[in-house]
Amino acid sequence: AHLTHWVGFVERQLGKLKDDKSAVKKTPGITRLLGMLGLEGEAIPKLNRDLVASVKAFLAAPAAGDDAKVLDERRDAKAHLTHWVKVEEGVAAEVAKVRKSARLALWRRVRVVACTAASAVHVTRRLETDMARVEEG
Repeated sequence: AHLTHWVGFVERQLGKLKDDKSAVKKTPGITRLLGMLGLEGEAIPKLNRDLVASVKAFLAAPAAGDDAKVLDERRDAKAHLTHWVKVEEGVAAEVAKVRKSARLALWRRVRVVACTAASAVHVTRRLETDMARVEEG
């Protein structure tokens, strides 16, 4: 049986598993994963490579009925989320660019900079760095 609510956990665990010849370490997460895969007793893989193969086989197993519908909806939702995360990253990059531009415009218009004596060196360096960027680009 392909249980829909387990798929997310199993997919996340697959990303953490090493596909090598080392022995499987029975951490709480691996123990839970083995239970979800129905691997008990002698059926428990000894090597990470075998465990990865079992996980991939579980994920490749076709879902039936309502599980298939739920999995399709889940995949669509993840694709939709991925799209909007990329859009948000693009917006964040644009905001950073506008902030930088505004900061440089402010430096150009400023006639006096008030600061403490302790921060004067830092402010002067920042002003010189920002103004050099303006001249370069």
